[in-house]
Amino acid sequence: MVTMEVSPKIQDVVPKEIRQSLSLEPGEDLQIYIIEKPIRVPRTCPIKELAGIVPGLVWKDEDRDHSERL
Repeated sequence: MVTMEVSPKIQDVVPKEIRQSLSLEPGEDLQIYIIEKPIRVPRTCPIKELAGIVPGLVWKDEDRDHSERL
């Protein structure tokens, strides 16, 4: 188990062994989720990287939500 300490400026530093194992780079965004008591910190994923993750999935036009556009 690896522990992180909160600095007096309320900043967290990801320990070196975790940064190296996840290949984290300076400036990379992480999201923080609190589910009951544990805190989960997954990487953010650009939407373009999600293209093609479900091969064979075919969307029908009626399945799409046309009310909102980014």
